[in-house]
Amino acid sequence: MSNATEHRQSNIELLRIICMLFVVMQHFWGHALYPELQSSNDTTSPAASFITLGFMYIAVNCFVLISGYFRIKTTLYKFVSFTFLVIFYNFLSLAFLRLAGGGTIGRSLILSTFINCYNNWWFINCYVYLMLVAPILNKAIEQFTSKQLLNVIIFISIADLILGYLMNMDNGYSFIHFIFLYVIGASISKERIFFDNLKHWHYLLIYIICALLWGLVAFATSGKDVYFKTNLAYNNPIIIIASIAFFILFRKLSFSNSLVNKIASLAIASYLIQDGIGRMLYPWFGKLFYNDSVLMNIATMIVGGIVWFIGCSFIEILRQYLWRGIEKTATLILPLHLKRVRKNS
Repeated sequence: MSNATEHRQSNIELLRIICMLFVVMQHFWGHALYPELQSSNDTTSPAASFITLGFMYIAVNCFVLISGYFRIKTTLYKFVSFTFLVIFYNFLSLAFLRLAGGGTIGRSLILSTFINCYNNWWFINCYVYLMLVAPILNKAIEQFTSKQLLNVIIFISIADLILGYLMNMDNGYSFIHFIFLYVIGASISKERIFFDNLKHWHYLLIYIICALLWGLVAFATSGKDVYFKTNLAYNNPIIIIASIAFFILFRKLSFSNSLVNKIASLAIASYLIQDGIGRMLYPWFGKLFYNDSVLMNIATMIVGGIVWFIGCSFIEILRQYLWRGIEKTATLILPLHLKRVRKNS
């Protein structure tokens, strides 16, 4: 999701691209190639499959950290633009599923596209809530001192880590977790000097160690109920630390590239299409491409993720072209409508 700044920072845009590839590859990995990873009864997946997942599991958290770092600037235009994006891919997914099931595109499908359109993706649902409260959060964050901001982070962490994680209430798939990460992202932006004390390789090392640790712990507890409750969670403390380290690693980079910025603006389509249409393709993908070699499966996941990203990017180019057409039409129609209103008032 793109928030915010007039001047895009290509280092963060590159992070968006990598994280979206991680999301796509993570879904292929955990739903198609190694679906057993989703089960608390898994006793067959090799340690390498868990470790590989650990390196990618930070992606969702990083997206929210980016939003907090730049602060979401919610406006009516941005909210309408975002809603059109969601409605477009909701219609695309529902139409595909309906046609694939032998149905037709009728009024009921069109109504379904608009009704509860945000709820078809848990991330979108939480992000919309975040957009709505962002103005209040931003105002409060600006007023907080460093000590007050730290106290707020500690307070929210109680709800997110103790209730959400340890008591297994939401596993990080929640609005509270998004607020927690948003405030952390904002604190990284406000307290840059503190986070600049470590070098690039320090943050890279922290990320690698956390990914390995998460994978090994997940493997050690696989087949036990505790695995699903405490490991496959975005608010797992190990994943949170890894996410922060990965984000700061890219924040410390500095470069400008218009191509990177453009590609990043297309990234969201990969997730929306995969989580809508892609669910039907996971069994087929796993059956067709699974290999006994973990290395071969990693290669398949990477190639599959890149191909999916590229294909969805072309669809997003078409959607953006359509949205620009709607914008242009609206700018022509609305002034005429306003003139009529003024004339009749």
